[in-house]
Amino acid sequence: MSFIIARCYARGWYRNTLRNQHVLLAMLTLTLLYTAYKIYALDLLNSPYFNNWASFYMYVLIICFQVVVLLATYRTGVWAPEPNQEAVQRLDLLLGIGLLVAFPFVGAIGTTNNIFLNTLIDIGGWFALILILGLLIEERTRSRFVLSLCILLPACLGATELIHGRVWKPYLLAASLPAQTITLEQPASVAGLKVDSATAKFIADLRSILRRGSFHKHDYILAFYNAPELVLLMDGVSLGTPYYMKGENPINCRALESAEIKKRPVFILATRKIDFETVACLQKVGLRFPVEFVELGRIYNPYSASSYGWRRNEPWVSVFRQKGIDPF
Repeated sequence: MSFIIARCYARGWYRNTLRNQHVLLAMLTLTLLYTAYKIYALDLLNSPYFNNWASFYMYVLIICFQVVVLLATYRTGVWAPEPNQEAVQRLDLLLGIGLLVAFPFVGAIGTTNNIFLNTLIDIGGWFALILILGLLIEERTRSRFVLSLCILLPACLGATELIHGRVWKPYLLAASLPAQTITLEQPASVAGLKVDSATAKFIADLRSILRRGSFHKHDYILAFYNAPELVLLMDGVSLGTPYYMKGENPINCRALESAEIKKRPVFILATRKIDFETVACLQKVGLRFPVEFVELGRIYNPYSASSYGWRRNEPWVSVFRQKGIDPF
């Protein structure tokens, strides 16, 4: 459909009769409505991964649409340069387009995520590509409205994703930004930070459980896994490293082995079952988990129902305290 529209438009078909113009407008309207419906049906905006990277394919579709239009208007150039000049300019153009196409993938090299997810983080090159293709289409169709139409869809899509993902459903927050109304007063390092009611209750309950275990400021806390913010919010000190990552056992073990453990109780916050390899590392440095630890309690993790499923397997946070070491 896009090829037919572009080809007919480039050849001036729409100028023949008023009826043809109406047909083109109807086809364009149906195409836009169908695209909007698919965005709604796929629930495109309701995931940081854009519903299995559907957003990545949306940008691919936009670029493919522009390429189809360029192919349809290929023989409607407005100027005829010298043959050698045309070859040189075409080569420069293709090299530039090739670099812009490759930029998101080059930026994603080294990721452990699906590469199409990380290309979305570095997709700025594709916005430039869309702009350049729009300029080429504008040149060939000789229409002053083409460029605006070419950049309207990606601009609206990108703006909608940013607003939705940063304001209404922020990544890794339990509620929207307007719901962050409760101001934290302690610890001093985060005083003034605003959170939602569920997060405020979670922090208060976790602090209460630690107090029952005679927790004091700057006591040792190990947060397993991917939860350095819990150590900060409880005003504790993380042994070895602030960040113990799931599945990175060699790194975690090196951090534990390098830690200087003084005669002070060690607390463990577990967002999920602790790996056997992590347990072995703990025992190697003298922390005989779980036999020399007592579970103080566990609380519901409000982030398990948010974060777009990133913490779906972490519905609870369990709190453990080392036995036999009295607090100061």
